[in-house]
Amino acid sequence: MTLTSTVSSLVRLSVDGHFNREKFTADRLRKQLAAMVREKGDSYIGEIALPDGWWFFEVFRFSDAADGWDYYLPETREQEARLKAKLFRV
Repeated sequence: MTLTSTVSSLVRLSVDGHFNREKFTADRLRKQLAAMVREKGDSYIGEIALPDGWWFFEVFRFSDAADGWDYYLPETREQEARLKAKLFRV
């Protein structure tokens, strides 16, 4: 997927565009993800508001091609715990 299509999917899944405990427009989320991935490496981990609560998610770039973006949204809290551990690794 492209970054734009990845962001569109995430915004559609979210409750009213809420990410990291704030309301985001699709454009703001796209700009933040692009900047964070550019600064921090190939992925970004954040929170998304879903109908069943707040969940961690990951957006990653696996290729330099324009369509080299994708996201990972855990299906269980156990999977989410592994993602949180990756985020908070010291």
